Amino acid sequence: MFVCGQVTGRRQNEKTAPGAAMMHRHGRGAVWRRCAIEASSGGGRGAPLGRAQVAAHHRSGQSSVLNDLSRRTFLQHILAALLAVTLAPKATVAQVPSTGFSGQRPAARHAVASLPQNLESLYEQAQKLARNSKYDEALRLYSTVIEQAPDYALAYGNRGNVNVALGQYAEALNDYNEAIALAEAPSAPRDRELWVTYWNRGALHRQLQHPSDAIRDYDRAIALRPGEPLLWVNRAVVYLEQHDYAAALRDYQHAVEQRGGQVEPFWLDYALVLYQCDRAPDAVGILRRMAVSRSLGNSDDVKAALAVLLHALGAVADAETVWSGVQRPRPYQNLDFLRSERHWPPRALEAAAQFHRLEAGSATASR
Repeated sequence: MFVCGQVTGRRQNEKTAPGAAMMHRHGRGAVWRRCAIEASSGGGRGAPLGRAQVAAHHRSGQSSVLNDLSRRTFLQHILAALLAVTLAPKATVAQVPSTGFSGQRPAARHAVASLPQNLESLYEQAQKLARNSKYDEALRLYSTVIEQAPDYALAYGNRGNVNVALGQYAEALNDYNEAIALAEAPSAPRDRELWVTYWNRGALHRQLQHPSDAIRDYDRAIALRPGEPLLWVNRAVVYLEQHDYAAALRDYQHAVEQRGGQVEPFWLDYALVLYQCDRAPDAVGILRRMAVSRSLGNSDDVKAALAVLLHALGAVADAETVWSGVQRPRPYQNLDFLRSERHWPPRALEAAAQFHRLEAGSATASR
């Protein structure tokens, strides 16, 4: 029996698409926009509900690049004026080793708060190109700005976002490191949105399978911006992937409280973690709220999970009724799909096997 807490080991052979949300800071005021870069592995009708790896905004100078939602769709209405796009990665994430650095580096230079007028125009052109998905051209202009103003931290952050979009993850990591080192230097001007750069780098570390580095970056981002629920959700995802269900549950609960109990896609993972932590009635309560919500009530992900958990609680008739509403049942009768694509925790997988009368190693249901 699996219980709530730390379980050693991690998922193997998990397909992890690079994800990102871009936040461009335009120099004068913040403009928020989210761009999902992670490819969805949805089961037929859009992205699966639940987990969110989201870095998302255009700050007044830096773009936030990394994003993933329940495991893949938290691109909901969390922040205003967000625009979702999908990018095709050009490299595999496994090729980039961890630098072992997630904090402040000694900086010999001193960060500057603004650009000379001649570079300001070039910088704005680069931002416009990036927003229009012209990443190669944007990369060239950002590099020109950096060559002429090597102490401007925001340019490194935005170039890092473009490098992520181009699948150049090692280069992106170096850019984020440089942006943070400049911004954290003792003499640097105060950057009120430094949390976004940590968010982006944490999301990149998570996609590159550097969980310890990802958690450290999310820790720092949360310290700088504790009221941003997506940060708590993103860190919960990393804990969940490390099978630290107690820590994941704490972070999901923080996110739920900060959203005032508003139903969100990540609640699916929240419910499954509750069930993993031996809180089955609470998990069913969360799923019932999702099932009657306008935006998520028709989700097969929600219905399948609710049916399985109701059956586990002995509400067999209710479970069968809910299951009859699943439009595409076959994927949810496959333990491999639930494990690899929907990332159900062990106890939920056991309950699914019982509901569908599956053997532990079996791929399809007998129902």
